[in-house]
Amino acid sequence: MNGFVLKDLIDLGSGKATALTIILPGGELQLPSSTWAKAVSAEKAEPEAFDPHKGTIFSLKSGSALVVLVHSGVINYNPDTLFGANIDRFLTHESTPKKGLLSFLTGARKFTLEEGYAKLAELNGTTAYLCQTDPETDPYIVPFIVFTGECRGKIIELKVRATALIPREKVEQYDWTIPNGEILPWLQGSYPWSGFDVVQSGNGFLLSTCVQQFADQPDIDGVDYFVYNRVGIWFEIQ
Repeated sequence: MNGFVLKDLIDLGSGKATALTIILPGGELQLPSSTWAKAVSAEKAEPEAFDPHKGTIFSLKSGSALVVLVHSGVINYNPDTLFGANIDRFLTHESTPKKGLLSFLTGARKFTLEEGYAKLAELNGTTAYLCQTDPETDPYIVPFIVFTGECRGKIIELKVRATALIPREKVEQYDWTIPNGEILPWLQGSYPWSGFDVVQSGNGFLLSTCVQQFADQPDIDGVDYFVYNRVGIWFEIQ
């Protein structure tokens, strides 16, 4: 890994516009991407650049691992505004054909934490596609469907190799370890059967985002429901 470039294919530190599509089991499309997705290196940007209103994803090193921090949730009730919004929805709310991606805004049933773990397990082994384009010609790109040719840049095939859902009681340690330690050993020790023991740091990256409060988690003073938990998903280049 040279800086924030993986295998001369993905540059997650240059400010290039980036979109990501995960193909769910059964062929359903999960789109954790948005029109606001500039990949910026934490080494070259001010901390305030990682703001949900500024349209960035934030890349940094945690030991040998490349970690990409993305925001989840919504702004102005647009479910596709933030890069991780649909990952959050997938893990926390039951989807129906009519409500679809809007399910977390329209009263769909919220999952328990155990159901969230089960939903996350469905992502292991799935295929994903990343589209990255020149920021000069495509400063913001819309979520894309790989098979329609909507990506005007380079398409890279990825595989989900490992996943971990970090509940509230471990969030503080997880958040601290990413910038101050080595996140892969931490995940390997905390989640020994999650797949992180076999990932290769130079061939992939950890996507990390907030996951909202599950139905059976207690309210905690000073903790907003939309930043209650975390999820880490390891994508490996094929």
